[in-house]
Amino acid sequence: MRFASNGLVGGFCICMAACNSEGAPAAVDEPGPVVQAPPDRQGGPEPTVRVWLEPADLSTDVATTPLTVRVQWPSTPPTLEALENLRAAVSLTDARGQGLPVVTTEARGDLEASNGTAEFQVVPERPLENGWYSMRLDGLTGLYETSPVQRIAGREGSVAARFHVGSAPLIQHVQVCERSAGHWTVLAEFSERVRTGEALAMARLLRPGGPECSLDREVDAMIPPADDDDSLLSLRWGCDDLSVDEVVSVVVPSGIHSLVGTDVLAETLDVSRRAGVNVSDRCTVIRGSGGPLLPTIDAP
Repeated sequence: MRFASNGLVGGFCICMAACNSEGAPAAVDEPGPVVQAPPDRQGGPEPTVRVWLEPADLSTDVATTPLTVRVQWPSTPPTLEALENLRAAVSLTDARGQGLPVVTTEARGDLEASNGTAEFQVVPERPLENGWYSMRLDGLTGLYETSPVQRIAGREGSVAARFHVGSAPLIQHVQVCERSAGHWTVLAEFSERVRTGEALAMARLLRPGGPECSLDREVDAMIPPADDDDSLLSLRWGCDDLSVDEVVSVVVPSGIHSLVGTDVLAETLDVSRRAGVNVSDRCTVIRGSGGPLLPTIDAP
């Protein structure tokens, strides 16, 4: 384990190191470091502190994306001890579950700010080769929260993000939003841009026993399209009267390719609003692919 030098940047700087681990990324056989929520310095109720990992779970083609732990607080900043505990609770493993040595960058933020943020970057000692990896943060307790679009791993208080260096396109997540009364948008988002073509046109949203959902690429103020003439990042359908328990199937056919020609994982995802996480009063996010090549991870 190696540490970057300490210094003072933008209010505070500390070091963060990721812990090596052995075994599959999903294994949580021994208790990890316990990260308590920071106490309220004014003597009132403890605030909620949100932590999340970047890149997000099921991200692909992330060779140039820094591995980052972000911390956000709405009122009382976390203590230096709480941030030090966070640094000790991070691990990075490859697809075989082998722990990888890392160094860290200085954390940047402002401990005195209310409604502030800080971030810690985790840097592998050697460049990551193409393949799947898992970064996880264990031991979160108290009033810490994690991002609703990231998979909770192992046990309560742990979060993990699986990511792929190099192209490996798949459905990262499905978002279901009420666009207007009785009308729902189902958005299947790829983990990287894919080429348009005949195979992509065969993608379907199946709704057994209900009205057909139509492919819908109209401009939507709530979910702006990210498409261009030759590639796209998502497919969007419009559905009427979609109940919270109704299951629809996103069918991804074979023959779809990323911008560099990598095959998109062909699969059928059965999703429902009930199975997702509400990220607003109108939108639910359901996690995407569970393909066999992904690192194993304990389900919530």
